[in-house]
Amino acid sequence: MHRTHFRRPRGASLLSLALVASASIVACGGSGSATASGGARVSGQSALMEQTFAGKCNPKSAERPFIIEWDATDASGFQARANTGLVFVKYEGCDLKVLDACGPEDKTAYKDPEWTAGSIEKVDINTEGELYAKLPLGAASLGARASAGEKFHMEYFVSGTRNATKVSYSKAELAKLPGCKGATHFVYGYNLGAFALGSLTNAKGEAGVSFKGIGAGGSQSSSTNAEKKGGLLGTCSPDKPETVKTCQSPIRLSVRELE
Repeated sequence: MHRTHFRRPRGASLLSLALVASASIVACGGSGSATASGGARVSGQSALMEQTFAGKCNPKSAERPFIIEWDATDASGFQARANTGLVFVKYEGCDLKVLDACGPEDKTAYKDPEWTAGSIEKVDINTEGELYAKLPLGAASLGARASAGEKFHMEYFVSGTRNATKVSYSKAELAKLPGCKGATHFVYGYNLGAFALGSLTNAKGEAGVSFKGIGAGGSQSSSTNAEKKGGLLGTCSPDKPETVKTCQSPIRLSVRELE
């Protein structure tokens, strides 16, 4: 017996899907619009990235972040700003932004550096969780790689510390100043020195891994090239650190939340 096959009209299928999607949006309390309340369109990828890192980085538990994403220009700009006044930042999640135009001019905002007889310190990042805990400001560039199982190694040298003359600052003090919108913290202090960070993926052996040219041990076969650098780690020495300009880059901040 010949059977007749009925095919549902394509338009009806699309209409059904549209109705289901619309109902789902209403049920979730959504308006179906991709435009934020401020009128700016938010991309799905940007929103996803914010949600991904938002719950993994908490400034309250990371008040001494390493600034591994800064290049030489960022570092020199920061020091220039610190020489003219207190530095304010917007620190949220895994992102820290210096507000260059915020704050009054005050050349005594920071004390002179206190030089120290430092030594090479090492930080190993073996998991994604360790990345967020130890290097939160590196989440944007290294997060996906750490999630995929890549491991990282960082070495740093602190040659000195520079602290602010004020121990606290209130939001009320900034309220009438231009350029301070969004400020959440001020930089109470920062470490001077140098650092180098690289991946262990291409290293032949994880034990004793070091960076080329820093003189911190490790054979040529077990060394790895640094992907991110601040200052020149190989020039750092505990002898008269105040004279080694290439080991005086800001590498780590100490931030305090505005009251």
